[in-house]
Order: sequence, then structure tokens, then C-alpha cells
Amino acid sequence: MPTQGEMMPAKGYKQTKEARRKISEANKGRVFTNSHKKKLSMSRRKWSISEETKRKLSISLKGRIFSKSHRRKLSKALKGRIVPKELRERISLALKGKKHGPHTIETRQKMSLGHGKDGNIERLTYKERVRKDRPWKCERCSKSQKENGRELTIHHKDRNRNNNKLKNLEIQCDKCHMFEHIHSRRR
Repeated sequence: MPTQGEMMPAKGYKQTKEARRKISEANKGRVFTNSHKKKLSMSRRKWSISEETKRKLSISLKGRIFSKSHRRKLSKALKGRIVPKELRERISLALKGKKHGPHTIETRQKMSLGHGKDGNIERLTYKERVRKDRPWKCERCSKSQKENGRELTIHHKDRNRNNNKLKNLEIQCDKCHMFEHIHSRRR
């Protein structure tokens, strides 16, 4: 029976830079069959990182700010990846109460809170807040939805959909809203 070294003669042996370069050149353009690719993939799965190494990596990466190009590369690499439900739940728990974008979760909730008829605090969308604040009619032609025969929409005056302050929102019928956007393009 062959020994471990005879079965895998290169195991544990460090190749020189020159040897690695030659091996790389020899493998350039080589086409692997699907079964061979699968075997390579399965062999790589056996390589595992110890819990200690994972912990050290986690500590070293905490608080690190990645450049935009690096974040773009990470995003591209992870696109289409299926994240198991268990992992999504763990990520969700880890991010609870932490900053997401410009505001913390609590701040965003406070921003979208309104008072209901019974005095209890309820969450409102920006459309609901506008409806409570103003009469539901077009602010350009002053016609209601019934009079106009058109759907009423909310227009962001500064064209920023994330700016949902009441002073930036305007109720418009579809006709006026379309005119607003067509007219603004011609400027």
C-alpha cells in the first residue's frame, strides 16, 4: 500500500515562485469538465476556518470602512447568492437598533409617527401625513379626484424621493404631475 507521501507527493511542499509561474502558464486556457469543476469545488469545501480564526477576523474587520470600489466589488461578488433563512434572521438580529443609512431605526420611527383619532400613536406613510395635513385635491388646478376624474399623486418639489418633509410634498393630479415633469425637462 502506498504511503501518504507517495499518494500526494506535493502535499505540504512549498513551490518556488518560478515553479508556481510555470504551473500557472501550463494551466492557462485549460478547460475543466463539469465533473472536474464539481470535484474541485467539493475539495475546497473541506477547507474550513477554525472558530478562533473566525473570531480574530471578526475583531480585525469591526469598524473597518471599505471604499466605494471595494463595496461595489463585494456587492458584485455576492449578487445572486442565496442567503439561508437562518443567516438572514441572524443578520437581522445583529442589525436591530444599529444605524442603517442616515438615521437609526428609532429616529425613522419617530419621524413617521402620527397621532390617531383615539390619541394613540400610529405609524403613517408620507402620503397619509399629507392627507391628514391638507385637503385631498390638486394644489395646481384645485380639483378633487372626483371632479378631475384623475388619480391624485404626491409630487416631491425638490425631486428627492427621500425628502418626505411636508413642505417638500405637493398633491397633484396625474395631468398636472405629468406637466410638471415634462415642463421641468425643457428647462
